[in-house]
Amino acid sequence: MATAPQRGPNTVGDSWKRIAKWYRNHAPKDACELAGPATKKEIELVEAILEVRLPANVQQSYRVHNGSRHTWVFGYWGYYLSLPDLVQSWALMLHLAKNPQYRDLKTIPLGPIKPDVWNPRWVPLCGNGSGDHVCSDLDPPSGGRLGQVISFSHEEGPRNVLAGSFLEWLAEFAQELESGKFVYDEQRCMIWRT
Repeated sequence: MATAPQRGPNTVGDSWKRIAKWYRNHAPKDACELAGPATKKEIELVEAILEVRLPANVQQSYRVHNGSRHTWVFGYWGYYLSLPDLVQSWALMLHLAKNPQYRDLKTIPLGPIKPDVWNPRWVPLCGNGSGDHVCSDLDPPSGGRLGQVISFSHEEGPRNVLAGSFLEWLAEFAQELESGKFVYDEQRCMIWRT
């Protein structure tokens, strides 16, 4: 039975609390293992490596939780990447995109996303271990929004815009959990859309 959606402040921390509460009430204890906060220095190191300034809402999210310890919090989209996992995923995708076989390949995303195989200013925030990611887009084309959240497929490249920001995406996900759009599937050991 779906619980009534929660109303209140719309902050990254509030969304994470709502997500954690849903998991406590609807899933086994180890289904959602959120890590503690990242330090300012750890966030700055990632920004230096990627040569970007993370959006404020992404920084805030990492100040709340530095990943989900490889538990699949987001269903198909997998787990919330820790900062080391974020850097590793970003570097792997960058390496693959530089492969001569893929360098000039263009994709056909839906919406305002550059049709690149991979863009070094796409910051992976969630991943399923198979090359599919939810990314913060820090290089949108005209009509896009800096920090918009995009889906990335290892087979197709960038696919579509999921939300205007990570804050919006996280709040929408919390709302979907609370509205009964997901159930925990014990056989798959992850949530599944109803």
